[in-house]
Amino acid sequence: MLKIGLLGASRIAVDAIIAPSKENPWFRVESVAASTKSRAICYAKQHSIPFADSSYQSLCDNPLIDLVYIGLPPFLHKKWTIAALEAGKAVLCEKPFAMNSKEASQMVSFARQKGAVLLEAFHYRFHPLFKHVLQLVQSGGLGRLINIEACFNIAVPHSASEFRYDSAKGGGALMDLGCYPVHWLRTIANEEPQCVDAKCAAQINDVDVAMEADFVFPSGVLGRIACSMSPELSQRVDAHLLIEASDGQIFVDNPLQPELGSFVEVTDKNGSSKTSYEGATFGYQLNHLRHVLEGQAQVLTGGADAVSNMKVLDQVYRMAGLRPRGM
Repeated sequence: MLKIGLLGASRIAVDAIIAPSKENPWFRVESVAASTKSRAICYAKQHSIPFADSSYQSLCDNPLIDLVYIGLPPFLHKKWTIAALEAGKAVLCEKPFAMNSKEASQMVSFARQKGAVLLEAFHYRFHPLFKHVLQLVQSGGLGRLINIEACFNIAVPHSASEFRYDSAKGGGALMDLGCYPVHWLRTIANEEPQCVDAKCAAQINDVDVAMEADFVFPSGVLGRIACSMSPELSQRVDAHLLIEASDGQIFVDNPLQPELGSFVEVTDKNGSSKTSYEGATFGYQLNHLRHVLEGQAQVLTGGADAVSNMKVLDQVYRMAGLRPRGM
């Protein structure tokens, strides 16, 4: 059994780790560490976690822990990823992977030196829905790729304590939301894009509340992303993906949370067909991690992929006239 330690008493850990681990006998959440010991104890009691470590470092050093899940704000990802790797743990790090591509490169290099497993938590990548999308694209049945467009919008209430509205902590719509559409485009095109235009469509202080960006891939495929965390939006996920090819197109509704209802619609010369999907993505992510740790699979969302995604985010910020985070 793989024993997991949670760095951060986070909301996302409930869905990403705690719930799916209860359905998978290969995993168990063993301990949690938070900003204070009292908070960790409260979180552990609330979620039936056996232990609460006194600090982030004590959890990294805890001999009972095999895997550290980092659910902290982005400005803490590099420090605690490296601390966990140094302690001999495997690491699943939340997106965005780091503050910028330089930090991402340092994290990946350290993992390689240690011969350790390090994944970025792009959970959507492992669900049957997205595997179906990739199969449709890679089969060539719709011809050559022409254009890929993606968006992710959801309200994030504005408050002084919300790190997403603090650029020093890695906040911003592009970091928190736009990292997904960027990853969708890169994964589908199987190439690294060049950002040719970007616009910060809404801003609070130095934080991007909405961002748009256009890309060109080496093969000539075009790409576009949009994301917004405006408090005026609905708190229901608005995420979709449009893939246009020479002989048809694919529309994907909500690849992030299929458990709320999602579908893949294919349109070609024969008409349209729609496939609906259900089930959360996070259990599939844990299964992928298990297969990686057992030597049965290669990491899909780590290493060069994680660095490359941060490089694109850096490009977008610069093109929009903003500094990449942490620079």
